[in-house]
Amino acid sequence: MLYPGEAPGPQILRLSRLVPGRTYAVIGDSPTTALTAEAQGTASVTVVLDGRTPVRLVPDA
Repeated sequence: MLYPGEAPGPQILRLSRLVPGRTYAVIGDSPTTALTAEAQGTASVTVVLDGRTPVRLVPDA
């Protein structure tokens, strides 16, 4: 569960400890619906935070 800081709006989340090369579905208020982890196991995704904002990252099957 995420909350905006000073004001609602888009925020970039930097993720780590992902499986390199694996694709993940982004579930929540994001213009991105999927992402692929980089070789270092990292990725970034933009989400729109406005109040209490649930965001899930789910490995594709």
